[in-house]
Amino acid sequence: MEYSELENFNSTLNLSSRFEDILMVFLIPAFSIFLIPLKLVSIVILRLIIKRKKEIKHKASQFYYLVTNETCDLAETAILCLAASLRCGSYCSFGYDYLTKILDLIFLIYGIPVMIQIKIFMEISFTIDRIKALKLTNTQIRNGMKFRYKLAISLAVSLVVAVPNYLMPEIIQSVGILVTTNQTLYVISSRPVFQAYYWSIGLSIFNIIRALGPILLLFILNIKLIHEFNQKNKITKEENSSTPEHQNSAEFKAKINELKISKLVTAINVSYLVGYFPYSISIILFLYFGSTSSIYIYYFALSRFLLIFCNYSYIFIFYKLSPSFKKSLLNTLKNL
Repeated sequence: MEYSELENFNSTLNLSSRFEDILMVFLIPAFSIFLIPLKLVSIVILRLIIKRKKEIKHKASQFYYLVTNETCDLAETAILCLAASLRCGSYCSFGYDYLTKILDLIFLIYGIPVMIQIKIFMEISFTIDRIKALKLTNTQIRNGMKFRYKLAISLAVSLVVAVPNYLMPEIIQSVGILVTTNQTLYVISSRPVFQAYYWSIGLSIFNIIRALGPILLLFILNIKLIHEFNQKNKITKEENSSTPEHQNSAEFKAKINELKISKLVTAINVSYLVGYFPYSISIILFLYFGSTSSIYIYYFALSRFLLIFCNYSYIFIFYKLSPSFKKSLLNTLKNL
């Protein structure tokens, strides 16, 4: 929406739709708030596992990925809950203050996609590590890029690729004066230049590459991981019928552990693909219909709830498929 001249407003009721206000101020924060304690529990338990396993080479590496995933989810959830006070919509004039819109633009519109992008890059890296691990024997040395370098690269790339989609097309624009308090009202709208046909097409293509490219890569890697898992599982089942001495060997136990971790990664990837894919293309609807369109608002609501439920599923996946997480969680609860 483009505002050509300032207007006088007696209230903020006409600046946003009632459904969008209820969605952003009440529904999404209400569904998200319970994620915060769950994510904190997951992070604490995963850190305890890392502390216990970090002396053993390669044993703690996979849990660093899980901690990163949960930390990004925690930051994303905290921003969504903060948005309840920033995007108070027609319920208060504070939501249309200039500083509030700056925070909205940086944290909600730009920050959350960055967190999501970091997660998918780390998921891709984690999946590649799992594929490599299934191909190696317990006696082979796994030399690769250190985790902190992978995280730094993922953060840098995520900060850059989100700019064209979430900062460049947006502008904070003054729309009028609230007569009752003499407050200048601001909204976030599309820059006029990005409403041109060629810019919309260009950003759509960029968004497809940025969002769907990693999704497609993760999907292909997941198929490869399942294939490697089935191959390894078949060999392990054959060895399982061998002598008890072999079953108790360190190499055989390592193979079983690799299979469990790979199953965990596969479950996380499937959950992430289901939750992330609809959200990843919502920006395309924004470019063509605008943030005030009912099509965009309803689709955004559906994709956001899918992403929230995806985030809820992680702790249950950890509990079901990670014996270390389950054991640490139960021991911690017993000691409370």
